[in-house]
Amino acid sequence: MEEWEYELRTAPEMATALGDSRYNNRLDDDSPQFHLAGQKQNRDFLARFEALNPTGLSSQDALSRELMIRKLRETIEGAQFKPWEMPVTQMRGIHLSLIEMGTFMPFKTVGDYENYVARLHQVPNAFEQTISNMRQGMKDRLMPPRYLLEKVTVQAEDLASKSGESSPFAKPVQAFPANIAPAEQSRLRSAVLAAIDGEIVPAYRKFAVFVRTDYAPHGRTDPGVWALPDGAARYRFAIRRMTTTDLSPEQIHEIGVKQLAETEAEMLTLAHNWDSRIWRA
Repeated sequence: MEEWEYELRTAPEMATALGDSRYNNRLDDDSPQFHLAGQKQNRDFLARFEALNPTGLSSQDALSRELMIRKLRETIEGAQFKPWEMPVTQMRGIHLSLIEMGTFMPFKTVGDYENYVARLHQVPNAFEQTISNMRQGMKDRLMPPRYLLEKVTVQAEDLASKSGESSPFAKPVQAFPANIAPAEQSRLRSAVLAAIDGEIVPAYRKFAVFVRTDYAPHGRTDPGVWALPDGAARYRFAIRRMTTTDLSPEQIHEIGVKQLAETEAEMLTLAHNWDSRIWRA
């Protein structure tokens, strides 16, 4: 429970998505200091779970302990690859995740809308943290493929072009619950639109310019993960995490080749049997 509470407290956006509203007035912290503190905390949790004697635990609790140890070990090992220094692609990143706030947050009370406004005010700082991490990633040669970053630029520029009521961030104030008084509706709508035009749009514009002029030109031309400085180790870690085995990339490939050959043989047999039935008919 303590570890889970830590996760919710330090990942407020995830907490919101899971229905926990306690941290709805905060955005995630993406600073290097946060990630460093998180690594320390995870090592502490791991030591405590490993020290917990599974003898006497129920089968469910013993399994939970084992899974938590595995999760923490993977998180600690994965931190060496500094994923926060390569945080955006055309499929994910702050420029896309922020617009989902209005989907996951509740909008039933005045307090809910005030939480949303509070988060909107934090967007410029969130972009600053991301840009700082990306600059460090450039220094460490941790760069996504250039052709994907060019798509990120287009996405960010498109969102930066939408102000006022046309912004996706304005969706929550297009309609209010009946229990919120008209005067409060007007106040909250004005606060959201002011944040969009005065803070959100400029933050997206700055991010788009940074990606287009400073970041994307340095994107790697080889799309394979092996092109990264730690590519081989990163690839092995990804395989181990996704397959839960210690098999090498070559062994995984051989399994795939063998299964493909077996599938093709089965399909040929089925086709042959089908042709034979048709011929006899």
